[in-house]
Amino acid sequence: MLSKFTKYVLVNNSGATIDFDESACSINLKIIGWYISPTTGKITYAETVEDDMGFDGTDTIVNGGEVLSSEVDNSTNLYLGHLVQLEIVHDEGAAALAASGSWDLKVEGGDTTGELTSDAAGYTDAETAKLQTVGSMMCDGGDHELIRSQVFHVGG
Repeated sequence: MLSKFTKYVLVNNSGATIDFDESACSINLKIIGWYISPTTGKITYAETVEDDMGFDGTDTIVNGGEVLSSEVDNSTNLYLGHLVQLEIVHDEGAAALAASGSWDLKVEGGDTTGELTSDAAGYTDAETAKLQTVGSMMCDGGDHELIRSQVFHVGG
């Protein structure tokens, strides 16, 4: 089962600083909660929630940098798990061609809203290394506009 409150952390380990232009760049984390229906006993899926992880199209993410999702409140729904997929659209520039590492998605959870590790003053990238890894999306050094991960399963 998932924690009452969950947040996803995306870390750029691609080996390059990725600059996004204003017109066609985005980070999109798709989250689908699931639970066992008490009436049918079957797995039931919620509506897809999309999160841009607070990323503005004029931002830059340096190698080793990270962005955070909004906090996901599971205190009412009590989902057993999430299905998550990451999409990144970025410039087809020199930095994209140099990227040959990965984008790593991590998760943290807790019982009280606003009190997750990443909410703390002084939170740094070092704390991210202590979080559970959900999955990685590889960069192959190609000239990409859209990179989409496999669907990762979290919880349950």
